[in-house]
Amino acid sequence: MALTGSAWIQVALIVGAVTMAIWSTGLMRRLAISFGLIWTGLLCYWGLVILGFMKSPPFAPQYFYLPLAPLWAIVLLSLGYQLLLAARALAARSGLENWRQGLAGAVPAARPARIGFLSVLAVYFLLTMTHFHLWASVHRNLPGDDTATHRIWPYSAPARTEFISILEREISLRPGDRFRGLMAVVAGTPGGQIRKMLGVGDDEPAPPAYYDSVEGVLRAHHGNSLLFEDRWFFWIPGVLEYGQAIDRAMMAVAAGLLAPPFESREVHFARVKALNVDLLRAMGVKFVVTDLPRDAHGESVRATFVSPQGLRLDLVELQAPNLGNFSPTEVEIIGDAATILERMRADPASLSRRAFVQATGLPPLSPATDAEFRFIKGGVAIKATSAGTGALLLPLRFSECLKIRDHLGRAGASRRPRLVRANLIHSLLVFDSQADLAIMWDFGLTGDTKCMAADNAAFDALGI
Repeated sequence: MALTGSAWIQVALIVGAVTMAIWSTGLMRRLAISFGLIWTGLLCYWGLVILGFMKSPPFAPQYFYLPLAPLWAIVLLSLGYQLLLAARALAARSGLENWRQGLAGAVPAARPARIGFLSVLAVYFLLTMTHFHLWASVHRNLPGDDTATHRIWPYSAPARTEFISILEREISLRPGDRFRGLMAVVAGTPGGQIRKMLGVGDDEPAPPAYYDSVEGVLRAHHGNSLLFEDRWFFWIPGVLEYGQAIDRAMMAVAAGLLAPPFESREVHFARVKALNVDLLRAMGVKFVVTDLPRDAHGESVRATFVSPQGLRLDLVELQAPNLGNFSPTEVEIIGDAATILERMRADPASLSRRAFVQATGLPPLSPATDAEFRFIKGGVAIKATSAGTGALLLPLRFSECLKIRDHLGRAGASRRPRLVRANLIHSLLVFDSQADLAIMWDFGLTGDTKCMAADNAAFDALGI
């Protein structure tokens, strides 16, 4: 339902599949029965995952649902077709001959090939129009372009508010430039003003779709929710929130360290639902937008917004975030996620000097200096020096699909640096004396096709 936005479409899909199975024959009937069983099974499975009775699979829900998107249109059109036939019959019984004749002309005899072709076109059109505003954001609002206020049909461009202007100036991504930090939104959480506005108690779990309502409140009051494409429109990076890039480790950290213990666990999102300043700092967060009272964080407030309705938002600047320059010198080998989460919860400030890893054989570490962390096409570029074997805790989600290459992009960087998982989510780069290399994402038909399987094997071993 998070994918479609409504429970009614789920009902319509199941009813459409049943209707199509009853009234169709041959291939179309088999297709309807197969789709109905698969869709019902997926809904039951993900319901059990959300309730905690089953483990999340290796891949995000999008990989299961979106390949079935063309079938959505087929079963929904079949349901609509049967409703039109019912309307024709009702019109005939009521003596509305003109209406019946009009409907008869508007609904020609159904042919499987025609239904399938029109269904694919309908899905393509809907998906294209739904995501056109994001496409336009990428292709028409390039860095340095000040035309962000133009209207993109059928959407308006996100508002460039004071917060957006500061964030765009301070941390927006520029290829080849140094990484300057991330932003996070901590709103609608216990103790905040929005939670009271929406009538949810501080000690009770948020109802379904609650944080969608929070996003709506932010957009209605502030003009920009600072979430998803509202910030990416301006090339402002944030804590990972949604999509197939969220893995089990990120979900475990989000649920265990960035949310109240009574909040339900989400499988589509990794939201920041609690202001864990030290952990956010270690994740590379420099700015936080929050509706929490100022005594909840004690950090410096860069700017404040107050809506005409009285909603106050603060743009909080965190001091000394991890910009790829945290250099742990203490390493603890821990093999289960629950223990790692407990250690991180007990002392998140220690992440600047301590890393929790599963890798063995790491030598004693010396502090790294002169660290540079830059985003390049397909990866990141790293430079650093150390008096001995140094380590950098990178604000980059670890995966076996990340491969070390030298600064020219060739495999086999000198001094054999090593990249290992740390703190469940971080990438820990271990190098000897000097690092001048690139870390590239290498997954796909022309790359490593088994790295994600290796990630999921690691999650199984960690007990996630």
